[in-house]
Amino acid sequence: MATSAGTADSPSVIFAYAIYTRQSRVRNDITLSSCDVQFQICRDHAEAIFPRAIPWCGTRYDDPGQSGEDLERPALQALLAEIEKGTISHVIVYRLDRLSRRLADTVQILDAFKRHAVDLKIVTAPSLAASATSHFMLNILASFAEFEHGLISERIKESVRGRRRRGQRLSGKPPLGYDLPEYGKELVVNDGEARKVRKLFQLAAVGQTPRQIAEYANKRGWTTKVYVSRSTGKSLGGKPWTARQILELLRNPVYAGFQRDGKGGRRPGRHRAIVKPERFDDVQSLIDSRRPATRERHDHDLPLKGKVFCAACGRVMSPHVICNRHNKHIRYMHYRCRSHAGGRPPCKNVSVPAAELHKFVLDTMRDPDGPEDEPGLTAESRQALTAVAWLIDWLSVPDPYHAIGSVVERVVFSRDTIRVEFSEAAIRQLLAEPRCDPRLPITGGQIDRTSAD
Repeated sequence: MATSAGTADSPSVIFAYAIYTRQSRVRNDITLSSCDVQFQICRDHAEAIFPRAIPWCGTRYDDPGQSGEDLERPALQALLAEIEKGTISHVIVYRLDRLSRRLADTVQILDAFKRHAVDLKIVTAPSLAASATSHFMLNILASFAEFEHGLISERIKESVRGRRRRGQRLSGKPPLGYDLPEYGKELVVNDGEARKVRKLFQLAAVGQTPRQIAEYANKRGWTTKVYVSRSTGKSLGGKPWTARQILELLRNPVYAGFQRDGKGGRRPGRHRAIVKPERFDDVQSLIDSRRPATRERHDHDLPLKGKVFCAACGRVMSPHVICNRHNKHIRYMHYRCRSHAGGRPPCKNVSVPAAELHKFVLDTMRDPDGPEDEPGLTAESRQALTAVAWLIDWLSVPDPYHAIGSVVERVVFSRDTIRVEFSEAAIRQLLAEPRCDPRLPITGGQIDRTSAD
């Protein structure tokens, strides 16, 4: 960082240039990225036009894998922050569209440069200077960048429509039973995997449920599709089957020679089918028959839903409802370890009544000695947590029941211990919300009305 000497009456002025680069897509199979190429070209351009008194700022502002449609890019925001501090005097880009592909955003960036007396240098347009004509030309270039972006988007949409009309595949990873050729997008049948797919459909056709089929596949060591990502070069997949993944496989029209049309239907494909369309339709009808339209579904919005975890396996404990045999309107709600994620069965007998767990959390919040053991909270937050409990007890928040879930970040449950983690930010936000009129305390709380008055 070079600083020009100022006089006794004026402060020193900092002269340093920064280089900004951006690329829309990242490919990890190449060693030299587009950002690296842009940076080197801009660096050579800077050494040719700047004297030694104006050095490079020393920080690279690269946005790999970032679109130019908006300004929410990490490196660009960091560059604008440094410009606000007054530490950058020049910015160099390879092309104007590297800054933005939107005319309005480009004008906003150029206005920020103008306010802080930052000079913009464009390698592909070196003749532009800080004149009215240059400013006009910059706006024209920004308009062309936006026009080019819109034109590319229209061509992509037309290409997608054309591929759909011709029955061609669009994109995505190959499903089990198919491979992708080195060049091209059309699916090629993998004979070894195709035999497994036919067996899975055969089991479904005779009435096996997705969970039973997943257990069958896992016992034989069958795994999900293994494929190599073209962008990262890493091997992905190869995991045990779950019931949900089996259901997705059975629902995929690709195996019957079709492609999804993006609207919930299907269109003819150009690849070879693995399963006969008749068998595929029979399996769909069998799956649909297990979900009658008249089935009554209950959506119980519990305050700790998605936040209670099993200490044994680390998976989320989902709500479970047990209805009373004599009165269907009486329901007992529990949090239970029921997940089959990762192809593993749920933990046995890991369940806690929802009401008791909510009361335990409230008692923990009320106890002045309880939150003291929480290392993640500051002293102020511990005091605020007690205040939140008081507000919940007196129903002084708009929704006291769900306020429990808003301040709880995570609950780890086991048969022997319960660990509650609170969110410091949520506590502060709840305390800042408008208060309601206090009424009756929530069930399980003990409030001294005399002291409250």
